[in-house]
Amino acid sequence: MYLAHDDLVAQLPQLRVEAREPEHPFCPDTQVRSCSIDLRCDRVFWKQRRSTRSIDLRPSQLLEVSPRRYWERIELAHGESISIKPGEMVLGRTYERFTIPTAYAGKLTGRSSYARMGIETACTCDLVNPGWSGHVPLELINNNRNTIRLYPFTPLVQLFVVPLSQPAVLSYEKATRSKYVNDDGGPSYWWRDDLVDAMGPWSTSQLDDAVIGRVLSEIQVMDDELVFRLDRYLSRLQTHERTNATEILSDFARLERRRKSSFQILDRTTKAAIPVLLIPILIATVFFTNRLTSLHVVIIAVVALVTVISALIQLYLWRRPPSFYDPSATT
Repeated sequence: MYLAHDDLVAQLPQLRVEAREPEHPFCPDTQVRSCSIDLRCDRVFWKQRRSTRSIDLRPSQLLEVSPRRYWERIELAHGESISIKPGEMVLGRTYERFTIPTAYAGKLTGRSSYARMGIETACTCDLVNPGWSGHVPLELINNNRNTIRLYPFTPLVQLFVVPLSQPAVLSYEKATRSKYVNDDGGPSYWWRDDLVDAMGPWSTSQLDDAVIGRVLSEIQVMDDELVFRLDRYLSRLQTHERTNATEILSDFARLERRRKSSFQILDRTTKAAIPVLLIPILIATVFFTNRLTSLHVVIIAVVALVTVISALIQLYLWRRPPSFYDPSATT
């Protein structure tokens, strides 16, 4: 059974619906419907970072250091929009922040008008627990054949309020390991779960408390990419190799030095290749155009291709300069 219009209006003080921008207030007269409340999407979105790596659902002690390493947070300005490609999933959230009273549960579904455009608003979960509060995450999936441009404050979803047979004894806010108290609607904290813990030690690359304490003290200066590489390195270690923090960090530093040397060689080679290869191409095309044979054209094309590739590598390194673990730089 869902609460009807008059009951929803009566429950608004307990729902504590908040809209933080004065220009876009919550309006009960237009947003409270016959048996649901229309909610809008916020300015805030998260997009998955581009990566060829798989997302490993094995718990890791380093996840808390950089829990959202796979995601990029985007906050749209006035008039801006976000594009969702066909088949792409973008994480959004409701603009309205609210609380579910302990005698009720919430059910969030997409509105028919936008579902008919191919916009899916929840991958699987539409339940909002008793006692929960925050911005509900919206797992936005584009099932259309075309790219969809989405704007803030679009009324994508509707909230149904469902009475319970009795008030919840253990509400969401009082549960010992509730992952999303005062939820900001952001990416998943799936590993903060008693059932995940119960999967057993085989599911995680556990370190001794003393070892993880030393490792954590070192990685506070690392960025997300470094934490990802360290996590991957730790997952490959055998059990007997996880007992000495000094050896772990020393071996990881050795791998990072090797990686840094490779990047330096790539940087210097491509940086030197651009002028070295570009000058002969210019001379050949300006002064020897009439004397060029097919072989010369092929050689020039290959040299030009190598030059373009070198320039693209330099552009990538300039836009995303790599970082490396160097313990000597932090001492």
